[in-house]
Amino acid sequence: MSMDDWGRKFVCQNSVPAQLLVYDDRYLARNKFLAGPAPAVNIVATGKQTRLFRKSPIEPWRKLRTRLRSKGLIPGSDEGGKPGGFFTGVTGVTIYRGDAWPEEYRGNLLIGEVSNNLVFRARLEAQGVSLVARRADQGAEFIASKSVWFRPVQLANSPDGTLYVIDMSRELIEGAAFLADVILKHMDVASGMKMGRIYRVVPVGKTLRPTPRLGQLDTAELVALLDHPNGWHRDTASRLIYERQDAGAVLPLRRLARKGLLPVGRVHALWALAGANALTDDLVLAALEDKDPQVRIQALRLSERLVERSEALRLKLASMDGDPQLQVRYQLAFSLGEIDAASARLALARLVKRDGADQWVRLAVLSSLARGAGEVFGQLLADGAYRATGSGRGVLVALAGQIGAADQSGDVAAVIAGVAGLPAAEKALGQAVVAGLLSKRTGAAKKQLAAAGGGQARRLLEGLLADARKLAPDRKQPAATRAQAVRTLGLGGFSVDRKLFEGLLTISESQPVQEAVLETLGRFDDPAVAELLLSRWKSLSPSLRRRAAETLFSRAASTRRLLAAVKDDEISRADLDPARVRLL
Repeated sequence: MSMDDWGRKFVCQNSVPAQLLVYDDRYLARNKFLAGPAPAVNIVATGKQTRLFRKSPIEPWRKLRTRLRSKGLIPGSDEGGKPGGFFTGVTGVTIYRGDAWPEEYRGNLLIGEVSNNLVFRARLEAQGVSLVARRADQGAEFIASKSVWFRPVQLANSPDGTLYVIDMSRELIEGAAFLADVILKHMDVASGMKMGRIYRVVPVGKTLRPTPRLGQLDTAELVALLDHPNGWHRDTASRLIYERQDAGAVLPLRRLARKGLLPVGRVHALWALAGANALTDDLVLAALEDKDPQVRIQALRLSERLVERSEALRLKLASMDGDPQLQVRYQLAFSLGEIDAASARLALARLVKRDGADQWVRLAVLSSLARGAGEVFGQLLADGAYRATGSGRGVLVALAGQIGAADQSGDVAAVIAGVAGLPAAEKALGQAVVAGLLSKRTGAAKKQLAAAGGGQARRLLEGLLADARKLAPDRKQPAATRAQAVRTLGLGGFSVDRKLFEGLLTISESQPVQEAVLETLGRFDDPAVAELLLSRWKSLSPSLRRRAAETLFSRAASTRRLLAAVKDDEISRADLDPARVRLL
């Protein structure tokens, strides 16, 4: 595995020249109801059959093996009668991150091909949220040897900015399983076992810097190296700073995070601060505004560590779905999953509407909906233009399947209510959504939902609401059960359950239930919601007042009502989060 300057991970297989890992599996691990495709994506379009310009003669035994395979005398593919000249022995995938070669080589992907005795080079270009690797050397290879003993198994960036090539220099690199006995008995499998070479690739006439001893530098000097053009210097300085855990690094790191000349230097400083447990939200907020999209991506990843205790970061992330770069929005779709708030779910709905045609963005959004899936489903289904698109229908069915697997009654009710409200002309969509909902459900619950349709769907919804009205005020029930019942009431009408909501917003009520009430009230577009919240304001704890304010700020009319209450001293300005005041 190799990483580029931004931590993107690259791997390879024998016949797969290069793959990019397009997501971190930790994001899918947080949502046990979601299964995703393998993260390793092939980025060389021609793959195994890419034409390679080898200079070495093809070994006689390799030609014999191809002939025997072509005649069916030994197992294995004959590759169209070609014994060589395509990828079969890929190894050592590496991104060049040095500074001794010309600028055009920076960020290039290089891989060893031991079967063909060469090193292949490609340039990386953005392609959606992924990358594509295109051959850089037309009609030739970056390195090609005339010797069949040249076996470049690994590459390494060096302190002087060049690249090392490690050559295992063996006569035979195939395993015995890939050689028939008729061939193997004529081979010396140990030939070259004690040999090996290391090459350094240097531009002609280039004067190289001496190898530094960074361990002898003080902490301030190490911090300065995080802005160095050579990746080896940055990586090594980062490691030493982390190992030392020197508090004296914090101030220079903060300066570098804001004013580093290189985008990658600013990012290194942020991660170094995180490694010292000294990262603060003001630096992350500044990085989220950086002109370089890769800095914004890294800032999003870092924000995940801080959003739980930073209202400013939560507000910022919920407003970033308009970022001009797709790769930034892709990371945002993952990072929003760390925020349990209606604003984050609204942003996820906007993201999937904008970019949901991309399978990876869809996956990112779904990974972030371990909570609030029913709420987002309702928002998406209510958009007639969106549900008429192919990607919209795909997202709705996938989300219904996830909701069915999670089996939360309120979310299930949201799906049923949505299906019941679809026009008759969209019967096919309703059937597909119900099928998705049922796809991972079994037993009595599956039978109950299988019977739902048309009027029965409405009756099922009414039954769920009736049960919720009994459970929500029942203090003998666990708080989590009651909170879920309150959320289910969001599928009904505010005027019907207003008295119940009022009764649950009291000092004697448990906080999880009150939080659920505030969350649910935000789903109703009714002016009376604002009056209810303002009438209960003084009985709410400070944390609940912040949640109530978010509910009021979710719509223009209630926002104006809240501002009027502040102006008239019904509500103290101090009750509002400072970050929210700045945003206003």
